[in-house]
Amino acid sequence: MVDFRKLIKTKVKKDVENLIELFNTLDRQTSHIELRTIQQEALRMLSDRRNEHDLILKLSTGTGKTTIGLLYLYSFMEELKRPVVYLCPTRQLTKQVQAESEKMGIKSVIYPHGETYPDSDGTAGKAIIICTYKKLFNAKTTFDRTDVMLRPCAFVLYDAHSGIEEIRASFTLSISGDGLHKELLNIFNESCRKYNYGTWHDVFEKGEFNALMEVPFWIWRPLLPEVERTISQFSEAGQYKFVIPYIRDVLRWCRCVIAGSGIEIIPDILPVHKSDAFFRAEHRLFMSATLADDSILVRELGCDLSAAKNPILPESDKGLGERMVLAPSLVDKDLNREWVMGLSLALSKQVRVVVLAQSEQKAKDWEKLGATIFMGDDVEQAVQELKKIDGDLKFAVFVQRYDGIDLPDSSCRVLVLDGMPFGEGLVDKFDSSLKSIAGGIRNRLIYRIEQGMGRAVRSHADYAVILVIVQAASPSNVATGKREGAS
Repeated sequence: MVDFRKLIKTKVKKDVENLIELFNTLDRQTSHIELRTIQQEALRMLSDRRNEHDLILKLSTGTGKTTIGLLYLYSFMEELKRPVVYLCPTRQLTKQVQAESEKMGIKSVIYPHGETYPDSDGTAGKAIIICTYKKLFNAKTTFDRTDVMLRPCAFVLYDAHSGIEEIRASFTLSISGDGLHKELLNIFNESCRKYNYGTWHDVFEKGEFNALMEVPFWIWRPLLPEVERTISQFSEAGQYKFVIPYIRDVLRWCRCVIAGSGIEIIPDILPVHKSDAFFRAEHRLFMSATLADDSILVRELGCDLSAAKNPILPESDKGLGERMVLAPSLVDKDLNREWVMGLSLALSKQVRVVVLAQSEQKAKDWEKLGATIFMGDDVEQAVQELKKIDGDLKFAVFVQRYDGIDLPDSSCRVLVLDGMPFGEGLVDKFDSSLKSIAGGIRNRLIYRIEQGMGRAVRSHADYAVILVIVQAASPSNVATGKREGAS
C-alpha cells in the first residue's frame, strides 16, 4: 500500500529569487497556466535585480503587470515571512488585484478604508496586503498606530503615475468656508492687497470662484509664524487632522494658492519620509504604463536616482494596440463640440461609446442626448455592464475618471475626451493658467491625457477611435440640429 501521508508532508522547495520558478510552484487556476513572453522577460529582469532597494518597471497596458507585481511581493513574503503591501489608486483596483491573486493561488487580504487592524495573515506575512494609497498616506494612518506599527518589507506601487496624484492630495491642505479660511484671509489681507490689488479684490471682496492668486514667498515667509499658530489651532478638526500633522513642520517650503472658493497649501517637494512605513521599506517596485519621465518618481516619491536611470524595459513589449486619435475642430472649426456630440450619438447605435467628461456640468450636456452619467462607486458597475456582450448600456459618461477603468475590445470602440483633464486642486488650476512653469505641471497633464486615451485600448491586439474635443461650444442646440460657432 502507498502511504499518502508521506506525500502530503512533502514540501516543494521554492526558489524565491527566481520569480519564474516561483510562479511554477503556485496552485494556479486554468486561466493562469502559462506566463506570456513579455511577462517571462520582465520576471527574469526583476529576478536579476530583485535585491535592489527601488525598481521601476514600465510595461504597456494589458501586458500583465498585476501578475508580475504579485510575484515580486510573494517572493519577499515567502523568503522573509514579513508583511508586504500592494498599493492601488482606487478601491476598485484593490478588488481586481485580489481577484488576480486568487487565480494565481497567492493568498491576499484587502486592508479597507476605516479598518484599524489589517488581517492577521497579512501582518504575519502569510498573505499579501492590498490597500489604496490613501490608506497608507495620511497623517492618521493606521500603519503608524502604536498598537499596529505595520512595517512591510516590500511595496508595489501599481499605476505609479496615478499614485503620485493620490499622494499629492494626501499632503495638500484644502481650506474652504470655515474659521480657518477666514483667519488666513485676514492674515494675508494687507500684504496681498498691496501686492496685487485687482486679483485680491476679486478673491477677498467679491469671492469670485475663478479668481486665483499665489502668495509670493516674500509675503509668505514673514507671515509664516502667524500662519503656523493659526493652522495649529485646527490640527485636530475634521479632515484637517489627516493633513496638518504631515505639513506643519515643512510650511516654510509650501506653496499657498488663494481663490474666491478657498485656500490650498501644499509642499513644493512632498515629504514622503513622513510615511515611515513607506520610507523605510527595504524594497519598492514602481510600476507604470504611461510614465515617460521617471524623474517625477525621484522628485515626488523619493525613488532612488539609480532606479530612474536604469528602469526595467522588456524588449518584447509590443506597445499598445491601434488608436486613431482625432481632434475634429483642428481639421475644420465647424466640427466643434456640438458636432462631435451628434456624431457620438449616431455611433452609439452601432458600437459602444464612452465619454470621459472634464466636469459634471459637461456630463449633463451628454445626458440630454440619452447618455448615462456614472460617478463614484457607480463606475465599477457601469464598466461591468459595458463588458457584457449583450448588455444594454451603449452610451456612457464618466466624470473625471481618466484612469482606473478597463474597457477592452467591444466594451468601447469610440472614446471621447470632452475637454482636457485638470487637477481638482487650486494649485493645479493656477499652474495650468501659467504659460510656463517648472516642476512638471505640463507633464502631469500629458499623463492624464495619455491615461484617458488608454482606457479603450488594453492590449496590443485592441483598437479604438479617440475623439478629442478641444474647443468650448455650447451644446444647447444639439437636439434641434443647429450649429454654434467655436469660442
